[in-house]
Amino acid sequence: MDSRPIGIFDSGIGGLTVLKELVKILPNEDFIYYADTKHIPYGNKSQKQIIEYSKNIVEFLISKNVKVIVIACGTASSLAYPYLKEHYNIPIFNIIKPIAQSIKDKNIGIIATKSSVASHVWENEISKYNSNINIHLVACPVLVPLAEKGLQNTFISKQYIKHYLKEFKDKNITSLILGCTHYPIFYEQITEELGNNINIINVGTPLAIDFKKFLYDSSLLANNTGNITYIASGNYNAFMHKLNKRNRLLVYSVCQII
Repeated sequence: MDSRPIGIFDSGIGGLTVLKELVKILPNEDFIYYADTKHIPYGNKSQKQIIEYSKNIVEFLISKNVKVIVIACGTASSLAYPYLKEHYNIPIFNIIKPIAQSIKDKNIGIIATKSSVASHVWENEISKYNSNINIHLVACPVLVPLAEKGLQNTFISKQYIKHYLKEFKDKNITSLILGCTHYPIFYEQITEELGNNINIINVGTPLAIDFKKFLYDSSLLANNTGNITYIASGNYNAFMHKLNKRNRLLVYSVCQII
């Protein structure tokens, strides 16, 4: 048993979709969720910038005595994970590897941020486990700002989703990976656009399964009360408003980093 909290970070509210899956499967773990709202969005930033932001967050979480860190961000998973893994001794999980290991379909689509798509990390990681998969990637840069503004299930979000997903219309994909953790917020509209025959994959689900197994195998599971501490690097009130509006998870405490 290890009662220390688990650190998890994203640029904003997108990582809550991962946190939700972790809380489902690990209700007795405490979490510290760091939203780097000061630097959102990550998807249009350089690799150097993403590494710098991620380094600062990891070091902050380590100072809070976390036992493991989860990168609940597609862009940081793509651009910063190799650096973080090499330079820090603490176990660090990203959202890409669990999907890459588990995907069995032969013809898949992936939607992600511009930086993630440009990095080619998704193709490279998936090909390690199955080189016969046809992968079709599409960048969806506007979806993160729309999610952060609470504009899911609106006419404007529907139009952008229709625009982005039209790239898959003649590709005969059988699964679509939501490669940014903000994208499950648009799950209903994405399903409506593609139809029920396409398997929509939330990256948080396979991550949570792998993560629980790792904690068990490493004797790191806790028997805590399931507290969640939320931390925002940017505007405190704006983050609180978004958090309360989503109202998906218990808020234990919210702190602002100055």
